[in-house]
Amino acid sequence: MTACASHSPSSSQTTTVSNATANQTTTSNSAAATESTLPVLVEDTVIKQQMPNAILFDLYESKVNEQFMPIIAWNAGYLLKFPNAKVELQGNADDKHNSVSDEKLAMARAQNVKDVLLYMGVNDQQITIKSLGNKHLVFAKDSDGHQPRNQRVDIMYTVAAPQGYHIDKIPVVITTSTEQVVIPEPIY
Repeated sequence: MTACASHSPSSSQTTTVSNATANQTTTSNSAAATESTLPVLVEDTVIKQQMPNAILFDLYESKVNEQFMPIIAWNAGYLLKFPNAKVELQGNADDKHNSVSDEKLAMARAQNVKDVLLYMGVNDQQITIKSLGNKHLVFAKDSDGHQPRNQRVDIMYTVAAPQGYHIDKIPVVITTSTEQVVIPEPIY
C-alpha cells in the first residue's frame, strides 16, 4: 500500500508537470506567433558599427563595384538631408604602374563615385574630387606586392561631417545598423 501511495502522488505530479509543459508550449507558440509580427527591440550599443567610408576598386579598374552602392547611398542620403555638408572624393591607386598612370586611374575612380552621387541627386556644389595617385598608401602590401585596400576612393567630409565621423587610416562613420542605416546628425 505504501508503494501505491507513493506512486499516486508521483503520477499526479507527472500529470501536473505535463499539463504545465503543455500550457507553456501553447503559450510559447502563441507568443512566438505574436512576437514574429512585433519589432525586435535591441540596445543601440549592440548594433553600432564602424562603416569604412571608402569605396574599393579592383586592380586597374575605375568602375564602381555594385557591392559598395550602400555606402554611396548612405552618403548621398546624408548629403541630401544636409545640403550644407560637403565632401572631397580622394581617389587612390596602388603603385603597380608609374605615378602618371596611377594619378589618372585615381582621378577616374573619384569621378565615377562623384557621378554616382550626382545620379542619386546630390548637388554638384557639395562634391569636389582629387587624385592622390599612389601617394597615400595607408595599408601595407601583401605577398603579391599590392594591397586592394589602397585601390579606393575615400569620402572625406570637409564641412558638416556626420556624428561619429573620424579618420582611422581611412574615413570611418559609426552607424547603428547594417541594413537600414539611420543618418546621424551633423557635427557643426
